[in-house]
Amino acid sequence: MSACLRELRARKRVTQQEVADAVGVDATSIYNYENGRTAPTFEIAWRLADFFDVSLDRLGGRNTDEAA
Repeated sequence: MSACLRELRARKRVTQQEVADAVGVDATSIYNYENGRTAPTFEIAWRLADFFDVSLDRLGGRNTDEAA
C-alpha cells in the first residue's frame, strides 16, 4: 500500500496534510502509511480509496486488470 499511496498522492498533486485533512487523520499518519510503518484501519483505507477515487484493491497495490 505504501508505494501506491505515494504514487496516488503525487498524481493528484496533494500534500500529506491535505490527504490527512480529507480522511480525518493527522499528517504523521499519512507519512507512516506511505513509509510502511503502520497500516490504516479499514475505515481509513476506505476513506483513502474514496479520496483518490480508486478501489481498495488498487489502493493496496493489487493490479485489478490481472485475471484471478
